[in-house]
Amino acid sequence: MIIIDHCVPELLNAFSNSPLVQSTAETVRHGIYNGSRARFDDPQLLVTIYDRPEFHGLSHYDLRTRLDSEGALEPFLIIDKQTQATDSMWYVLDTKTCKENKDPTEGELPPIMYPYEDFILWQARVRVPDVPAVLSQWKIGCTDVIEDIEDWYMDHAYDSHNPPSTMTKSLDVDWSEPENQASWWGWIFIRADWSEVEVNKDPDFSPQYHQAPTAPFVVRLQEKFARKEGFAPVWVPYFHVPVPGELFHFPVMYDWKNPKWPKGFPQNPATSGRLQEPKPPGERTRMGSRCTQTFVLAGSRCLGRNAPR
Repeated sequence: MIIIDHCVPELLNAFSNSPLVQSTAETVRHGIYNGSRARFDDPQLLVTIYDRPEFHGLSHYDLRTRLDSEGALEPFLIIDKQTQATDSMWYVLDTKTCKENKDPTEGELPPIMYPYEDFILWQARVRVPDVPAVLSQWKIGCTDVIEDIEDWYMDHAYDSHNPPSTMTKSLDVDWSEPENQASWWGWIFIRADWSEVEVNKDPDFSPQYHQAPTAPFVVRLQEKFARKEGFAPVWVPYFHVPVPGELFHFPVMYDWKNPKWPKGFPQNPATSGRLQEPKPPGERTRMGSRCTQTFVLAGSRCLGRNAPR
C-alpha cells in the first residue's frame, strides 16, 4: 500500500478590478497551472477568481478595506487590465500585517503614509507563473515580502499609490522545462510497504551516498510500483533502520514523462478531475457575490501537514 503525503491546500482569492474577459482569465489559469504541481493531482492552493462589478474601478486600498468589512481578512490577488499583457498580477497583504509594518526596515526610507488612510497598503506585483513558488518562499521565510518590495524602491520611499508596476517579482524560471519544475515541485514524500521498496546498503552503489555519506541505506520504489503511481524509480538516502512491519517513509520524484500525467493544460478542466468545477451561475458565496471562476492550483510547499489520500 503506497500512501502519498499530500498537503492540506491553502486558500487564496483573486479579484478583478475591471470587467474580466475570458482571455485574461485564461492567462491566469494557464500561468498558475504551468508554475505549480496541479498536474500531479496534488493541489497545494485553492484559488477562486471573482469578478464583482462593485469592485470595478476601486483602488487597491479601497478593495482591501471593503473585503475587511466583509470579514475577508486574508491576503488576496488582484487581476487588472495589465495582467494579460504583462503576465502578472498584484499580491496584497492582509491589513494586520500592513499595520504592523509602518516603519522602514534597516537602511530604508520611511514608507509614505497618506493622512486619509489608516494604514500603509503593502502589495507586490508577481509574474503569474511564479505565484506558487514566490508565495511558498514568502510563507516559509526564504525571503520577506516587505523587504522585497522595499528593495525595488532602492533610494525612494515606498508609495502604495504609485507602486512600481514595471518591477515584477520574477524567478526567471521557464516552467515549461521539466527540469525547472522538478527542482521546485518534483518531489513528494510517500509511505510504502517492504514489498514495494528496494533497499541497498552498499556505499558505492548510488551517487546519493555522495550527497548524504552518513546515510546507512539507499531506498527506492520498485520500478513496477513507481511507474504505476507516476514516479521515477530514483534511489534516495534513508537514515532510519528499517523495521519489519513498519512502512518506509521517503521522498520520491515525479516522472514527468509518465503517461499518467497530462503534458499540458487540461482541455476540459471542469471535468478533468484536476481542476475544481466552477460553481453554478448565481450561487452565493461567503462574500455575497457571484463566483465566476474556481480553480485548484498549486502554490505552496507542504509544511508538515500530511493528508494521505
